[in-house]
Amino acid sequence: MNRYGGNDNRGLTASLEDGTVKMTVVARRPDGTRYEGVPSGTEMFEEALSQFGGAGKPRGITSSWNDGPLDANLKKFNELIRSGHSLEDAARGTWTGQQAGSRGWTSVSIDRDWSVRKADGTFTEVMVYFTGAR
Repeated sequence: MNRYGGNDNRGLTASLEDGTVKMTVVARRPDGTRYEGVPSGTEMFEEALSQFGGAGKPRGITSSWNDGPLDANLKKFNELIRSGHSLEDAARGTWTGQQAGSRGWTSVSIDRDWSVRKADGTFTEVMVYFTGAR
């Protein structure tokens, strides 16, 4: 965990479980402004991956998104679903999906047992796995 001098939810938390990285990256406040002294989301993403480097590790990313102050991925995911994208393509279109794809993790699966889908086809909670050759 690295809060970059803050004591709120800013910064980076990450763990490696079963070969996949689980992380939370917070570079901006809920109103969209950047936290002072906090690196970009991409820089923190790289920091987390560098901590878990090595032969064959990590093999992918697990990401959970839900309604709340850190809901940028979920908002984009639901926006893309509403515009007709498949669940997998909608996940790839999020910030996390783009970060994963740029590292070769282009295979996407949705944990439908964990995720909570609304009647309109969008989600209030979703668990996404990005895997593939790296």
